[in-house]
Amino acid sequence: MNFKKIAVCALAATAVALAAPAAAQAAPVEHWELCDKSCANRAEGKITWHNRTATLSGDVYDVGPNWTQIKATAYAGNTQVGKVETRTADDLKPGGSPLPFSFTVGDTNRPGGIDLVIVELCFRSGCVDETALLRP
Repeated sequence: MNFKKIAVCALAATAVALAAPAAAQAAPVEHWELCDKSCANRAEGKITWHNRTATLSGDVYDVGPNWTQIKATAYAGNTQVGKVETRTADDLKPGGSPLPFSFTVGDTNRPGGIDLVIVELCFRSGCVDETALLRP
């Protein structure tokens, strides 16, 4: 095989490699769970990290009087990004517990995105010390 044919074959192989689609990269997914002392009132779910945001999905469980809530806040360093998202379950209301949720935190317009999501477990009496610190 002469040099010209080798060069043409090498160029063709390079073109095919460049035209092939890149393998999709999966975003890191992390499971989290928060509960009260009895773990009857709890929340569990997963966080999926995106470029400048994160999606939280899962369920909030409530048993007994009052309600159970999660509160999620996104941060870039020490700066809050976007609004605080809450989801509240109440087993005394129709369809109230478990309460499935899926929402996105962060801001798609913020350069650099977010590097922390804090999820708190809250009740009518306030938020407890059960907190999930989620990082990509």
